[in-house]
Amino acid sequence: MRPRRQTGRMTIHQQVVRELAVRILSGEVNPGDVLSTEDIASAELDVSRTAYREAIKVLTAKGLLESRPKVGTRVLQKTFWNMLDPDIIGWKSEIGDRAGFIDDLFEFRQIIEPAAARLAARKATPQDIEQIQAAFTRMSETDAESPENFEADFEFHNAILQASNNELLCSLGHVVEALLLTSFELSALRPGAREDSLPLHETVLTHIRLGAENAARDAMATLLTSARDDLDEVFKPDAEATTEIRHAVPEARSTRNGKYHSRN
Repeated sequence: MRPRRQTGRMTIHQQVVRELAVRILSGEVNPGDVLSTEDIASAELDVSRTAYREAIKVLTAKGLLESRPKVGTRVLQKTFWNMLDPDIIGWKSEIGDRAGFIDDLFEFRQIIEPAAARLAARKATPQDIEQIQAAFTRMSETDAESPENFEADFEFHNAILQASNNELLCSLGHVVEALLLTSFELSALRPGAREDSLPLHETVLTHIRLGAENAARDAMATLLTSARDDLDEVFKPDAEATTEIRHAVPEARSTRNGKYHSRN
């Protein structure tokens, strides 16, 4: 089983990474802006220069920042951001235009997954079918709102990507894991959504097993549309839904005066 996103106490270094990332992703700091010097920034955040320096390295590797001699550290344009990075997906799902994030998420899935299901119906081996079936069985036998069920759901979709036997699509499974897990967790906020999705998953599996390419593609599109409808229901603009959504993705928050405390 793949590890879940960290929900416990963060280290100081992780908190600094998240704080800076959230400032960038939320638009508090804009592309092209130059960050404060290391001395000033570390003092503002009340962390060591080493912790701040390491955080800059992490965010540079994720495409958010660039450091140059005599210029300093500046925020890169959004086209350079690695939006499929698991950490960025998690941070992005917590902040800003949540409706826009959901739109992007499902547009991406609708582009990739129906096509993968169609290819799987054409190219899947018996072993591929067995993997998809095993994931579906695990979904059916675990509690619908449990981490184990979310993991099984990911394995179902990932097995279909692998069954496409297209090297580029196969490589996407590990890349989009955080994206899919976030999607499953949010849609599960609608009571009964997970249970309702099981027959739709089974239909996808059936068409892939039968080699019905177009039917498999359409069944996957229907599954994704249903999941999107679940999210639309969850994201109704009322106070109760807003409270539930706020707690859907664990996060660490900074307190006043730059002091860091993580939520357990």
